[in-house]
Amino acid sequence: VVSRQLAGELSGPQITFNKDGSVSHRETCCYRQGRIVSKLKSDVPEGFVADVLRSFVVPTKKALGIGLAPGEELLCAAHHVDVEQ
Repeated sequence: VVSRQLAGELSGPQITFNKDGSVSHRETCCYRQGRIVSKLKSDVPEGFVADVLRSFVVPTKKALGIGLAPGEELLCAAHHVDVEQ
């Protein structure tokens, strides 16, 4: 699950992934002030997943000395995230 909170409330996209790395359309939605405002995948900002991978997932796993899971590697490839940086 990828999501963010502002002032303790969900805000913005929440994306849930299936075991194979694909997006779970049933569980993906957008929040505003803790309330669901959309369940359309098209409302997730373009580049959101890439930004999360690039700014959080890859650096955190590198800092911990943990390799990416196969699904994370697929997501990085699909969203053109360089895992070698």
